[in-house]
Amino acid sequence: MDPVATASQSAYLRDWNYGPLAQRFDWRIWMALINTTLDIYFPFARNLAWLKLSLGVLWIAVFVYGWRLCSAQRRRQILLVLLLFFLPYLIFTNLHRIHSYYQNANAVFLTMALGMALTGGMEGARTLRQQYWLRTLHGVLLLVFCGCSVWYFHFKSSHVGIYAELTRFVRQHTPEDAAIIVAGQDWSPVIP
Repeated sequence: MDPVATASQSAYLRDWNYGPLAQRFDWRIWMALINTTLDIYFPFARNLAWLKLSLGVLWIAVFVYGWRLCSAQRRRQILLVLLLFFLPYLIFTNLHRIHSYYQNANAVFLTMALGMALTGGMEGARTLRQQYWLRTLHGVLLLVFCGCSVWYFHFKSSHVGIYAELTRFVRQHTPEDAAIIVAGQDWSPVIP
């Protein structure tokens, strides 16, 4: 068997995927994971990092406001969903540290937790004012997410165009049955 292929088999990658136990207690790794998770929701350029952080704080504030109004049963459900969000980070810490695209799968649980907190908050709101604030905050969050999505799709469509040119170049200058090696775009499905 090929030595490169042997080193890439799952049995040889097991320890690497999980990473050392110390990684689970390294605050720098957790800050990087939080940052890449925020990028999923608020995919702004580096010069707009303050906006990403501000929107993340808004997200947390809305979550906490809804959480405070939730019933005990709804809180347990939200905690279970948050556990499902954090579990892959805790188990496959090194994999998440290296490959940021894995956070996309986890994001569904974080989105569910926010939705459950908002819904639970509306169910548990004792006054019309509380319901009004939750609905207003929910609307603001929807507008923010829609705005981020529009910006992201615009960014991705211009970004993918670069790869389309590269793909055409490779297609024109490489025989059909030849192998190519791409460096610097590891794990990107765009070029193949």
